[in-house]
Amino acid sequence: MTDRIEVLQDVLVLGVTVDERATVVVDVYGSSANACGVLRVQVPDAEERRDAVGLVRHWGVTNTPLSLIIQGTRVALQNDHAVFQAQLQPMLP
Repeated sequence: MTDRIEVLQDVLVLGVTVDERATVVVDVYGSSANACGVLRVQVPDAEERRDAVGLVRHWGVTNTPLSLIIQGTRVALQNDHAVFQAQLQPMLP
């Protein structure tokens, strides 16, 4: 049996930090559910962590609306607009 999947749309990034244990800490808020919370993701690889932090900080600075996807202990932030645009690229002239 799989865990239920919950999706909150229009979530924004308030801030991003990295703690001493290489954990990326992302403060999020928003959605029609008025969500407010903290995501913690362990990213041991320094280059991967730097790239992830840069992307999430960019989303925060540009107020990019994201989807927060939760399934059990798995959590993801997704830029639906970028995913949609990437899917359209092969169709555009």
